[in-house]
Amino acid sequence: MTTRPSPSLWNDQIGEVAVRPALDGDASVDIAVIGGGYTGLWTALYLRRLASDARVMVIEANRVGYGASGRNGGWCIGDVAASEERWRSLAGPDGARRMHQAMVSTLDEIRDRLVEYGIECDWSRGGALHLARNGGQAQRLRREVTGDMSWLDAEEASARVGATSVQGALFDPHTAALHPGKLVTGLAAAAERMGVKVVEGTRALAAEPGAVTTDHGTVTADHVVVATEAYTGSLRGRRRDLVPFYSLMLATEPLPPDLLAKVGLEDRATFTDGRYRVIYGQRTADGRIAFGGRAASYRYGSKIDRTVEENPDYHRIVHSTLLELFPFLADVAITHRWG
Repeated sequence: MTTRPSPSLWNDQIGEVAVRPALDGDASVDIAVIGGGYTGLWTALYLRRLASDARVMVIEANRVGYGASGRNGGWCIGDVAASEERWRSLAGPDGARRMHQAMVSTLDEIRDRLVEYGIECDWSRGGALHLARNGGQAQRLRREVTGDMSWLDAEEASARVGATSVQGALFDPHTAALHPGKLVTGLAAAAERMGVKVVEGTRALAAEPGAVTTDHGTVTADHVVVATEAYTGSLRGRRRDLVPFYSLMLATEPLPPDLLAKVGLEDRATFTDGRYRVIYGQRTADGRIAFGGRAASYRYGSKIDRTVEENPDYHRIVHSTLLELFPFLADVAITHRWG
């Protein structure tokens, strides 16, 4: 049985999507992919591109995009999740450079696949503004400017976004804004057109070399890809493989022209600031602000609890942070809150 989607803006805007049948007893494939999010769907699609005769099955516990892939902030980032110094220490200068180039190239790769498969997901490559809103943030962000990133002074940054206390901004051109719900549903449809079998409402209980045990039967496979991300702890013996963290989001109503002009972001650059506790936002294609941050604490034992995602106290923290940046949005209705 599938669980209802989160009450997110993205789910509302894609509307009703037909639920795919669950696994109907034992099956045999060449490659079994556990997880119907971005990791699993991109993997399955590219496997079929590389080997068009491969029997590939995606096994999803709920519905494709049920997890973070269908609920996130809608940033496509051509960057690695660590500092350049960290990558240099791991891979050396040449390895770090090649890793950076590979990550940057993913934006063109994704854009090309969106065009190829006809996936419309409000893609807009406007870059990312990392705002400095105090002296410490400015000092730290300026040190991170490398390659074709650029530093904007206070006047230049404020001309792009109408946030408070802006002292400057790091601008990274290798970021695009998109609609996560449209992307993940489009990926699933494209994968199926490529010959991938997608089953929903089928919970993987254990993953072993050569087999996936589910609540609807056993899938034997030459190769098993575990693409469960934050839900990896639900697999037998893998409770401590990954540590999931919550992120909470909200979306405003579509803004009137005068408020949109005050917000700025005409090219739909995504935005954050230099605080340590991550925040993130975008101006959506229909003129809203979708905004989020890590307001909720880690749950003991890597537990995932739907009540945390809908906790009003956490969402008040996210809303107050949005108003800290854009106080003129105080009277704007919040239409969606999710995590």
